[in-house]
Amino acid sequence: MNYAIIRQVNGNFFIEAEGFTTPDSAIMAWYDVCKANRAAQDVARATISIVDENLDPLDGGKYKETIVHAQG
Repeated sequence: MNYAIIRQVNGNFFIEAEGFTTPDSAIMAWYDVCKANRAAQDVARATISIVDENLDPLDGGKYKETIVHAQG
């Protein structure tokens, strides 16, 4: 099974990284992507998720993070 990290930032969709062959390797990279988006000042809203090659979320969506920064 292959895994990818997908993200939506301010309404735009991206495949952040792909080709992970184990859930653990995808999870470690997912944490880094979440951390970077949480720290980014230009991110108003982001959702980051790990999906498998069928686009099903890993562990029923356990690895899905939504980040919302107040803009003002």
